[in-house]
Amino acid sequence: MKLDHINNNNLLQSNATVKYGTIRDQSTASLDVGLKRQSRRPLNVIADGKLTYAGREWSLSQQLTERAPRDYSSMLTVRLPSGTQAAVASTYKMSPRHEFTNDITVTNMQPIRFNGHFNPALNNMQARVDISYEGQSYLVDANWMHRGTASAFNTRASAEVNIAGRTAGLSAELGRRNDQLSVNVELKYDHDKRIAITSRITASMLTPRYEVRVEWPRNFLAVTGSGRYDRRGRQATNMDLEGSMKVTSSLAGYEELSASWSYSVNGATRRTTVNYSWAQGKQVS
Repeated sequence: MKLDHINNNNLLQSNATVKYGTIRDQSTASLDVGLKRQSRRPLNVIADGKLTYAGREWSLSQQLTERAPRDYSSMLTVRLPSGTQAAVASTYKMSPRHEFTNDITVTNMQPIRFNGHFNPALNNMQARVDISYEGQSYLVDANWMHRGTASAFNTRASAEVNIAGRTAGLSAELGRRNDQLSVNVELKYDHDKRIAITSRITASMLTPRYEVRVEWPRNFLAVTGSGRYDRRGRQATNMDLEGSMKVTSSLAGYEELSASWSYSVNGATRRTTVNYSWAQGKQVS
């Protein structure tokens, strides 16, 4: 076995050679690895490697070039003993979002293009990846935006996936205005189909309210409700509690359902009332 190594400020070169087998039938395997810096500013680095074993050879080479400050290009080539060659031409740029492209060519395959960008800002995050292969496009696009403070804010997020002409998208929004919260979520697919959820909640201890609506192709379901709490006077023994809920939908037999209840305390007297209705004129109290 033989080892050689050279190392200085601009060059790194290593070689390892191994002989194996019997005295009459010996074979040699070798590994060469190199890294050379052509220049510092702009940066230009060349790397290469080669493995030879049992009469077969694998090789790799790459050159990294700084085209401008925070702007780089790279060329990577890999060769296999079968004669197959793969090459990746890449660019990378920070401006301030991160942008990249990759053009991939492989022997006996159609070219592949892989590009995108990413903006890591927490209040306005964006990401996009686009892959092109055999005339088809595969796309993922997402973004996130946040504005406001803890007591009053609006946050939006969305994502879209496109696979060979078929698209699906998801969007969501969360908002707050003091004690009122709102949430909207929507899923779109097959161009014109959608599933949507919208809700609004008033998180008040004395008069809470909520609204939730779900929509899907040719159907919907909505739920609304409210409550009231009233403590009369300074004594905790005098109070009124009320609540109600209503369900409407496009589902047969569940077009409209509602319920309400109340509970009151007046000194030693307590009273509870419950009402339930499930169709016009049909009610239980």
